This record gives sequence, structure tokens and C-alpha cells, in this order.
Amino acid sequence: MNNAKNKQQKSEATKEVLENLIAIEPLRKKIPWLPLPAHSLALSASSRIFHCRSLGSTNTAMRRCVEVGELFQSGDILLADTQTSGRGRATKTWHSFKAKNKSLTFSMLLSLSRKADTPALQLNESIVQSQTTALAICWLAADYGLPCMLKWPNDVHVLRSQSTKNLALTNFLQQLTSASEFPASASTPTSTQGQEIPSPVAVASRKSGSCSPHKNFFSTFCLNKDIQSMKLAGLLSEIVSEVAGHVNEVAGHAKKKFIIIGLGLNVNLNSADMKWLNKQTNKGHAAALFLETKQKSSQATTWLGLGPAQQPLPSTFSVLWQILQRLALLQKHIDTQGFSFFAKLWKKRSMLMGKTLDLQKSGQKGEQGVKNTASAWQICDLDENLFLHLRPIERSSSRFMQGSGKQEFPQRPLQMKKLYLPELPFQLDFL
Repeated sequence: MNNAKNKQQKSEATKEVLENLIAIEPLRKKIPWLPLPAHSLALSASSRIFHCRSLGSTNTAMRRCVEVGELFQSGDILLADTQTSGRGRATKTWHSFKAKNKSLTFSMLLSLSRKADTPALQLNESIVQSQTTALAICWLAADYGLPCMLKWPNDVHVLRSQSTKNLALTNFLQQLTSASEFPASASTPTSTQGQEIPSPVAVASRKSGSCSPHKNFFSTFCLNKDIQSMKLAGLLSEIVSEVAGHVNEVAGHAKKKFIIIGLGLNVNLNSADMKWLNKQTNKGHAAALFLETKQKSSQATTWLGLGPAQQPLPSTFSVLWQILQRLALLQKHIDTQGFSFFAKLWKKRSMLMGKTLDLQKSGQKGEQGVKNTASAWQICDLDENLFLHLRPIERSSSRFMQGSGKQEFPQRPLQMKKLYLPELPFQLDFL
């Protein structure tokens, strides 16, 4: 009876994928330098792409297969030409086009490392891997000539200048499109060190208990309404484990846990496509790789080696290869250099840097034993342990005494605050 039930589970979990399967492509076919699968949190020489015509949701389909221990292994990719029930964070949906080559939608499976034996460590790895994938998108967009940044927790946005006379803004966007902070090459693994460039953001002091005032150009331009951000891609990361009693379960072995990272990227959209998409989202702030670069199409095509601008647009499949090349390089550098490499890239690309949070509304409390009366905290650094450094930018140093009016009392300086990035709320209130 149990065997029959397991076979039924296996059939239901894999049926949707196998019925829509076009091909299975090994990653080493296009990325020959991929390392052997020495560790789980990376793409490797054994990784494969399962290319399907249409799926409800790549994340859902992959999760159902993983739960019964079927079809996928760590490092595998599930790609769908179209999604009919794409999912975003919480109850949000990802709107996919029925026509082929419009948007790129795929999910990636990575095993959690052995050291991730607590929910906190598992969340840590999930956040780092999803944000690293988002950084790979920023790198790709920069090769298109698009300045992109990360919007917490899971979006990649294209930035557009609203001012033609702001030289500082122009320089800031040019630095984002140069992508000089990324490894030197996206096609070979010869680079072992990210290239250091002058950051558009003031580098915060790393002295214990201190943090220099952090001036972030993006935050300043937003306040002055000189810049507009538009969503180019969205990510969804989930932690999933095998279900007890599945067909491939090994007696006495602990259930494996995995991270599934789903990504949706607008690739080749025209004006009509964009109008439909903005109507579906009710926001009107969407972007696409080709739509944003059509005025400079020669630049947009040379990175793929397509030659003149009149050549056919790149397929979503070719864009996927370019993303995975960059992601594999970033994973390699993080593996060899640690989280300090990730933190350096994240600080330069995150919209959070320099922002001022209202922690009372965001549900965060002050450090234990520290009487912080400030509710406004400015994010000024991310250290190699993935702690955000915040400094208070306002505090109350007065109290109302009955019968004597308002009277000033000296207070000790407010202390710095740290927040662990993986535990940062998805919904934040900014001042």
C-alpha cells in the first residue's frame, strides 16, 4: 500500500514537469569551468537545466518534486517559457506573458550546507543566496547599460534620471552601469579578486561601536525626486525539506533541506506589453531589458556577440546562460573570500544604504540594556557577519516637568545599533 502511495506521489509531483519538458541541458555545456560539486550552495559541473514549455509555477513544481525526493538534485534549474500561476512574496503574483521570449522565469535548487542546522542559519543562507542572485541580475543589467539596484527584500530595480542637469546623478548612474565592482570577467574564472573602485557611497568606519555619517546618493536623489526606480525582476526564496515516507527515502538518514530561489525577469517587452503589465500590477513602474535599451540597441546587443542592432533579439534562454555565468562567479568568490565580498557588493547596490528607518513602526526594539530614545536610525554599513550598522540621527533630551515647564537634562550619547540582515523585516517604514 505504501509503495503504491509513493508511486502516486512520484507521478503527481513529476507529471507536470515531464509532460511539458522540452530538453535537459547540462550547465557545463555553456559554462565549462564550473567546479565539481564540492559544496552545496553553488552551481557545479553536475547542474542541469530542465527546460519546459509552460508551468503553473516553477517554484511550486520544483518544491513538490523535492518533497518526494524526485527528479531534481542540488544545483538544478527549472526553466519555463511561460508561467500560468507565478508567485511572489506573500500573496503577490508574478505576471508572465503567454508569448515565448517575453520574460524569463526559472527556479534554482541549492542544498543547505551541513552547518545550517538551525532555522536562523538556514534563513541566513537563503537570504545571501537570493541577494547574490539579485546581484547577478544587476551585473547583467549593467552590461546592457542599465543602472540597477536592489530593493529590499527581493526586487531588482532600474534607475532612471528625472533631471538632465544633475551632474552628480549622471555620474552616479554611470558608476552603476560600469559594473567595475564585480569580478573582471563573466566568461572565465581567472579573476580571483573583485575590482576596487571609488564607491558612490561614503565608506562607513569599521571601528567598534562607531559609524561615520553615511551619505548615499540614491537616498538623496530620491528625496529630491531626481530619480525614478522601476521593477525589472523579482525573486522568491523558499526553504523546503523532503517529506517523510517518500519513495527515495533512506532509512536512518536525516531529511535533506534545500533552498529554492525563483526569479522572474522582464526581457523583450514592447510598449503594448508594458502597458498590459502596468495595468495588472496597478503600479505603472515596471521595466524590461529590451524596452529600456531600445534607444541604444547596439550597446544592448554587443554583450551577447550579436553584432549590429538589426540582429534578432536575444532569447530568454541565452539571457539565462549569462545570468548563471555571473552567478557562478559570484558564488565562487563568496566561497573563497567569505561574506566580506558579498557585503562589499551589496552595500554598493542596495537601496537600503543611507536610508533612515523608523524602528518603532518597523517593530524593532533597542539593544538590551541601552536606553535609546531615538526611533530614527540611519543604515550606514553592512559588516562581514551580515550585521547592518545603524546610527541614531535624532533623540529627545528633554522631559516635561509638572509645574516648571520644559526642562533640559543631559543624557549620555546614544549607542550604535546592529540589526542582523537575514532578520530584517520585509516591511520597513522610512523617514
